[in-house]
Amino acid sequence: MKLTFVQKQPFCYFGVMSISGFLKKHGYNSDVVITNLERNYIQALKKTQPDIIGFSVLSTEHKWLKKIVPEVCSQFPDAFIIVGGIHSILYPEDVINIKGVNAICNSDGEIPVLYLIKSLEAGDIDYSVKGLWFNKNNKVIRNDKEYLFSDLNSYFDDREIYYNTYTQFKDDKLKYFMSSRGCPYKCSFCQNINLFEMFKGYGTYIRQKEAEHFIEEIKGVKTKYAFTSVFFADDLFTMNKKWLGRFVKLYNKEINIPFECTIRADLIDEDLVQILLEGDCHTVSFGIETGSEKLRREILNKNITDVQIINAARLLKQYGIRVQTSNMVGLPKETVENAFETIELNIKIKSDFTFVSLFTPFPRTKIAEYMIQENLLKEDYSLEDLNESFFVDTPVRSKEMYKLKNIHHVFFLSVKYPRLKRVFKKIIHLKCGWFFFILLLLSLVLRYKSERNLSYFETFKLIWRYRKSY
Repeated sequence: MKLTFVQKQPFCYFGVMSISGFLKKHGYNSDVVITNLERNYIQALKKTQPDIIGFSVLSTEHKWLKKIVPEVCSQFPDAFIIVGGIHSILYPEDVINIKGVNAICNSDGEIPVLYLIKSLEAGDIDYSVKGLWFNKNNKVIRNDKEYLFSDLNSYFDDREIYYNTYTQFKDDKLKYFMSSRGCPYKCSFCQNINLFEMFKGYGTYIRQKEAEHFIEEIKGVKTKYAFTSVFFADDLFTMNKKWLGRFVKLYNKEINIPFECTIRADLIDEDLVQILLEGDCHTVSFGIETGSEKLRREILNKNITDVQIINAARLLKQYGIRVQTSNMVGLPKETVENAFETIELNIKIKSDFTFVSLFTPFPRTKIAEYMIQENLLKEDYSLEDLNESFFVDTPVRSKEMYKLKNIHHVFFLSVKYPRLKRVFKKIIHLKCGWFFFILLLLSLVLRYKSERNLSYFETFKLIWRYRKSY
């Protein structure tokens, strides 16, 4: 019984690698097809000879999913179609009713998918599998959620599912790893606040691999593939200082490759910085989100002050650790002045690399409901209104939105070259979308080149890979 994952974006999905690794432990091999990297994704899919086709989907890809499932069904009429990923967990009703979808996974996928494969292999579908909803002859069978998956130490993520087909991932100098699932904080713009509520009573929400097991996973990749830097892409890699201290000692001894990781500004102190330095951490990433404390606290439910952000950056830079920041433009009731405050705060802390997106609320969340009440979103706001990219447009309504979009496009350049900020302030009112988009593309080149220490040729290759994602 053969499962092939289908995804749109040119990234190695941790969910896909985990499920594939778990299935491999039980004797089943999987393949993956990335539509954005294929000239003809149907032909690529046919080469894998799938019995089950599993779509891993983000909510911004809902319209893409509705388009691609019928295309796949017409070419693979006997294949079983299942949809997973964060989208099917948050919006199960919307996904299960897409024509051609046989099932959706509304939980961690490892155990439900294994049970599904076994039942299909036996020739008798078990419609009672927890964690799965089925569409049986246009009747939806809604099973209870599966308990949160916690068996993280009995197998390794399967990277070969990507590396064997898409060698560009294998050759990347920067490799991504993830040690944990979940985050203890409840920022209003993040999926964790919804997932935490949905899975109350279904096991421990925050789970982390044992340090020794995680080291073995990284060591296995290091043995087979060359890379010069590691990014620990957990929602919050430094949330458990005791675990981190043990891990870093092992990492320094067994791996000894410079790394970068995610942190939270209000958790940074001298002890934590020393632990990071012991492991040769060269860059940390944390969220500023907005330069307005009021918006950060009242709209985003992120109770971190400007002073904490400034002090954290000062301490990190004191020890030679670079700072990467995450920011958003186009927040509810954000003004042009607020957006420039975000730029100012990044300049003040001397952010080395700024990541910035246009704010996009997800339908039927508390923040979306608030924005509808404030007439910032249309009344019937739905998944159909989501843009496929956070970098080009936003569904948020505002008289000054075109200016905010222009600010988004010049954000990186304004921080990297502060003198340009004065020029951009004078021209931000211009309705020349093409001009500001060119500046955004220039920003991407400069950011990727410096962030990943690439040549211009390598940078353009990387951007070409991601071109359909912007």
